[in-house]
Amino acid sequence: MALEKAFVPVDLSGGIDTKTDQKMVLPSSLTELENGVFTSGSTITKRKGYSKLGRQISGGSTISSGDALTRFQDELLLFSNSNLYSYSSGRDEWIDKGGSLSVTIGSTDLIRNDFEQSQPDVAYGNGLFLTAWEDTQGGVRASVVDAVSGAMIQNNTSISATGKLPRCVELDGRLGVVYVEDSDDDIDIRLLDNTDLTIFASAVQLASNAATSGQQLDVAKYNQKDAIFAYRNSSSQVQVAYISSEGTVGGPANGYSSPTTISSDPKDSLAIFKDPNNDEDIYVAYSTDAGSAGLKLTRMIFDLTAVDTETIESGSTIIPRVTLSTDGTDIVCIYEMNATADYNHFVKTRTYDVSASSLGSASVLKRSVGLASKAFYYNAKTYVVAVHGSDLQTTYFLMDNSGLVVAKMHTSVGGGILADSTL
Repeated sequence: MALEKAFVPVDLSGGIDTKTDQKMVLPSSLTELENGVFTSGSTITKRKGYSKLGRQISGGSTISSGDALTRFQDELLLFSNSNLYSYSSGRDEWIDKGGSLSVTIGSTDLIRNDFEQSQPDVAYGNGLFLTAWEDTQGGVRASVVDAVSGAMIQNNTSISATGKLPRCVELDGRLGVVYVEDSDDDIDIRLLDNTDLTIFASAVQLASNAATSGQQLDVAKYNQKDAIFAYRNSSSQVQVAYISSEGTVGGPANGYSSPTTISSDPKDSLAIFKDPNNDEDIYVAYSTDAGSAGLKLTRMIFDLTAVDTETIESGSTIIPRVTLSTDGTDIVCIYEMNATADYNHFVKTRTYDVSASSLGSASVLKRSVGLASKAFYYNAKTYVVAVHGSDLQTTYFLMDNSGLVVAKMHTSVGGGILADSTL
């Protein structure tokens, strides 16, 4: 007798059961499923296969690596090296959609009172954050915070009742505040006490000839132990000197080069930077009187000898703020151009070629913003915070040196275009 075909329903609503002994699994369950997926209810459909996608980018180049895949509706998206690409299945190639970074913004209140804080600066060392600022309560004040727990070790401590332009620095793991002592036109430093983090050591004089008005001051790390600083002296010159790991001014008596002057008036802005890719190069950017001299960049070596000076921006337009950083090889100069209206301020950039000792062409980085921070180098990119000033929508923007905005902060409640040249 021939066998007859018959429809036999098989209930698979139990899904896959891998916890029960295979001999005890109910008929409605599976012990294994290959090349299939449950879609709706107990329906099983064949799993989608995998095929290698092309790496070609429309326009000629190729994708070397990928960071993440996602989709927007039916569009396949690829994140690679801070760029976003969309896949064209018909051409088996990727379309460059522009820059894209994933940045999470967080904030912590350091102080909240009825006074006004300005000129903030921060440094990290030995598991601590030191933040200092000018305060309408009087002079320079500072807070010390544990970087891991967030515990406040010092809160709103007075550094100097008549201090100005605080710059935070780390010297061989020890944190300190460098500032202009307005009462006697000095440059002083106060370091955290080595034995008691709840107090600062007494002030130590770094220079006695600071300008009596229109003061300028900037500080940068030189190496793991030492720092360098630049300021406007009483002869309207830029003066550059070392700060030792002990918190004293560098000179022949303690193994450093003598403080050196650059004969230019830093009327509008001043920045100092140590090239991290070179053992000895130091760069100082400064603007002169609002005449044709404009914004200058001086390259110095370890003994503070000037070996090159270039003009970043000439003409009579005042450059109120400037900052220096690296792009991994060369020196990036980012500076703000002044204007009567806040919304007409704009930021320009220019790169100094270290090997050729020359400046590349200037370009506009972003319009309708001013600089709000020093530039910094992170993960093979140079970044800076800019601020858009307006009556109702003042906002800070983090952007890289290509002009790509990667994050915004304090939307509509930012501090506006800075009134001072210190970043």
